[in-house]
Amino acid sequence: MLALLKEGGLSTKDAKVQNIGFTQQAALTGNKVEGVMGYLNNDAVSFKEAGKEVRSITLNSGSAGDQLVGVGLGAKKKTLDKRGDDIKKFVDASLRGLRYAIDHQDEAIKLSEKYVPGLRGEKQRNNARAVLKATAPLMKNDQGELGAIDPQTWTRMADFMYDQGLLEKSVTPEDAYDTSYLPKS
Repeated sequence: MLALLKEGGLSTKDAKVQNIGFTQQAALTGNKVEGVMGYLNNDAVSFKEAGKEVRSITLNSGSAGDQLVGVGLGAKKKTLDKRGDDIKKFVDASLRGLRYAIDHQDEAIKLSEKYVPGLRGEKQRNNARAVLKATAPLMKNDQGELGAIDPQTWTRMADFMYDQGLLEKSVTPEDAYDTSYLPKS
């Protein structure tokens, strides 16, 4: 939210910010708020499925924007030092699984039914399909790669977080990630 406000030339003083927890749909449709922050690949899908018109506003992903680093895997240095080979195998397997799920979405959903309670009905499968379809592009960089790390994005995010007072001290992004655990192409 802070990055979106900044990109629009605004601050929290220009918006009435409320913490509504994970009640986006109820808060918006119940007229408790004028807009909500949510997940593009889940909340926007849920609004559409409920027949609500959605207009998603996302950050500028170009070099001028404060693009944020997405979800990733993290581990303690002690674990990396002790089990580095296992971590490399885990990362490789995770990326292969993600690629497979993206390339074989219906099969991935069917395989998931065994492990995800409540995924057995057609409505639930349709929702899972819509969420996976919306999630797939978010997992890739602009070149379509999974698991890629862009140092410039990390730098912009670290600088943004420091400027917003979210970090006590400036961070060198390269100290926050390690590409040696990624599979060799």
